[in-house]
Amino acid sequence: MELNPELRRNLWLELTLHRLIAMPVVLAMIFALVQAGSEDPRASVAVAAAWIAALLLGAWGVRNAGDCVLEEVRARTWDTQRLSAIGPWAMTWSKLLGSVAFAWYGGLMALAVLLACAPAWQLSAFMVAAMIVAGSVLAQATACLAGLAAARKGLARRGGVGLWLLIVIFVLVGPGVGLALDRELGWQWWGRDYARSDFALASAACFAAWAIFGLYRAMCVELQVRTTPWVFASFVLFLIAYIAGFWVVPGAGVRPIMYALVLSAVAVTGTMTYLQLFSETTGVIVARRVQVRLVRGEWRRALEELPCWPVAFAMAALSSLAAALVLPAPSSTNEEALRLLFAAPIPVFLLMTRDVAIFLFFAFARQPKRVEAAAVFYLAMLYGVIPGLCAAAGWKGLAEFMVPPLNPSPVMAVAMAAVHAGVAAALLAWRWRTYGRGEGKA
Repeated sequence: MELNPELRRNLWLELTLHRLIAMPVVLAMIFALVQAGSEDPRASVAVAAAWIAALLLGAWGVRNAGDCVLEEVRARTWDTQRLSAIGPWAMTWSKLLGSVAFAWYGGLMALAVLLACAPAWQLSAFMVAAMIVAGSVLAQATACLAGLAAARKGLARRGGVGLWLLIVIFVLVGPGVGLALDRELGWQWWGRDYARSDFALASAACFAAWAIFGLYRAMCVELQVRTTPWVFASFVLFLIAYIAGFWVVPGAGVRPIMYALVLSAVAVTGTMTYLQLFSETTGVIVARRVQVRLVRGEWRRALEELPCWPVAFAMAALSSLAAALVLPAPSSTNEEALRLLFAAPIPVFLLMTRDVAIFLFFAFARQPKRVEAAAVFYLAMLYGVIPGLCAAAGWKGLAEFMVPPLNPSPVMAVAMAAVHAGVAAALLAWRWRTYGRGEGKA
């Protein structure tokens, strides 16, 4: 099978003759040094091989995957590639595999040494190698997706702080943590016990598949291939079910399962709304395209033009309504946690509506600049600085109005949050009408 030109180019750049010779020589020297200075040569070489594979694939490979598109943008060759005849699936693998080919070249050799030399560990060498591979694919695909989003936002020249922060998050809370867990310990999910290493491996493999598919869909957007957001909605539903499974205890009835699902839905849809809102391209042009399609009755084309954040926002609205209907009323339960959770979904959704309107207010400006920074600044003022100053000055009522308390009056919290959302929506509507009048004059 003939390789596409972009993948062939990346392989030529990554796998030079010098690199192909240097990598096995350097690895052999490292393993020889470890073996010579150890009392248990096989075990020491196996541990060193595992660490080398993890560093090559999880650090170097992730960095290269995150920078593969950003480097093209810096070199001003990305637009040319987007106009080429390469399809989104071929472009996805060209960037994801081609940019990390040398890291995998060394990583696979280290994994082969690990499998050959590992003693009888509690966690088998094959399981360790599989975790490294699955976790690395997940981190690399996610880093490439983050780099693509950064390029779309015009952040190619502003450094890779966000990318490295993403890597740190995956190292701390990702499936790779399963490497440090005892094989005999269990992990409870949807009321059943699983070995933690098995569950971590399965989770990493599953999320890696989602990350690759998400990268493919993002590449479709970059290459102007029409898609609808059903994959994103499916991923949100999967994530809701995945997280809810940790809250379901063995023998749980229907009602506790419903509680877990609606609470997971509120948390996941809210988080994905903010994540997509700040990572996607959102502005008047995008909104006008969707509006035109809706006016013409072209529903599928409207979905193709629609960003993913409105889908998450609509799912958040449904989740909040479902939570308000499903969760027990304060008068019907003695559990303080459930009493607070009953009051939370609607006010939280209204505050999220306010936040979305604030972001769009800046995004719909005639010449939008630093939209994300401006939105973060004002949200920080509304959530932290202003309420803190009001509380310090003794203005308790004003502080509670800025951040409505859920207890003791849920109705009051909903009313105050509705005022916030209404004011922000009115400002957004004014901005939209002002922009429209400007277009008419032009």
